[in-house]
Amino acid sequence: MDIKSFSSAIKIRIALRFLTVFSNAIVMPYVVVFFVEQVGNKTATWMIICIGFSGIIGYLIGGKMADQYGRKKLILIGEFLTAVGFLIVAIGNMPVGSKPFVSFIGFIIIYFFSSVANPAYSAFIIDETTKENRKNVYTVLLWTAYLSIALGSLTGGFLFDQYATILFLVVASVSFISFICVFIWIEDKYQSIVEGAVTPEAKGKPNHSTLKVYREMLRDPVFISVAYVTLTFAIMDEQLSYYLSIRYVSLFGDEGYTLLGFLRTENTLLAVGLTVFFTRFLKKMSDLNAIITGSMIFFIGYILLSVSELSNILFLAMGIVTIGELILLPSTQTIIAEIIPDEYRSTYSGVLGVVATTGGLLASLFILLTDFLSAVGFTIIYTSIGTLTLIVVLNLKKMVR
Repeated sequence: MDIKSFSSAIKIRIALRFLTVFSNAIVMPYVVVFFVEQVGNKTATWMIICIGFSGIIGYLIGGKMADQYGRKKLILIGEFLTAVGFLIVAIGNMPVGSKPFVSFIGFIIIYFFSSVANPAYSAFIIDETTKENRKNVYTVLLWTAYLSIALGSLTGGFLFDQYATILFLVVASVSFISFICVFIWIEDKYQSIVEGAVTPEAKGKPNHSTLKVYREMLRDPVFISVAYVTLTFAIMDEQLSYYLSIRYVSLFGDEGYTLLGFLRTENTLLAVGLTVFFTRFLKKMSDLNAIITGSMIFFIGYILLSVSELSNILFLAMGIVTIGELILLPSTQTIIAEIIPDEYRSTYSGVLGVVATTGGLLASLFILLTDFLSAVGFTIIYTSIGTLTLIVVLNLKKMVR
């Protein structure tokens, strides 16, 4: 993996992403528990749903605006106001006079403005990479995400209960640091292109109809196929937090919680340890073949996770899932970068962000099915989703050819 070929802006983005994901992983996995303890299950559920929808709106607005006004402006706005959101959460969580609804407003701001910035960041990565080094960049970003999540979750597990307010302030500080670094060291190449392509009178005005762009997306079978893969990956990726967690606790009792922790740890450690190996492996495989292979392996792993009642098989299944992820994700991101029109990169990225967020919300609905379906029923659902995904990616290969 030739990191020397990465631009200085990409190297800065990798470093900042590590800090951001690390700091967020310290607090974000505990947000649900945080609200449940403060306001109870029912109110907390509605709060989490509202927070999720704020992220969806942020993706749609941020995607359009980053194509219209440039990446850097949206990233700066997103980072600064995300930091403000964490400050509000910290204020609402002060030891004296805790105010959960103040924290709720803070999280609405955090999810909205971080989602505003994410499509700009996605488009920025495409702007700053070439076809030759793009997959390597996505692989490094994936590796740093796994590593930072592992370290952040471990740190939060020890500190969140006693020092939540301080940790929220730390996360706010990291967002402010990202804001400063982007402001000083990141040049918006897309903005430079826009400035050179339009008249001063037209600068800053929409040069396309949003509805027209969305219609073009819906008419593009290649994009629809990629969006479907994004959706199904998001649905399956959240199963360990929803249905599978309920299943394992019912199977193994209190030991189920320990098993879940070990499975997540296995996923992270394998991803960190095997990334370099799979980077070399993927060089010999086309992106489309990698998506097909990765999808098959990924779903085989989840089918085993849903059907097995033996812990050894579950650990094997999680290893299979991890291998599927490492093959599937960088290649999918590379394909996305190639099929998105240059002038609409953020808009398309925003829509894919909405698709992924929707997948996470749909995954939570699997909990409702536990009252009606057996483990075999869920295995059939997983198999059906996997089979349909494989059909979609095989058809995608034909379309791209």
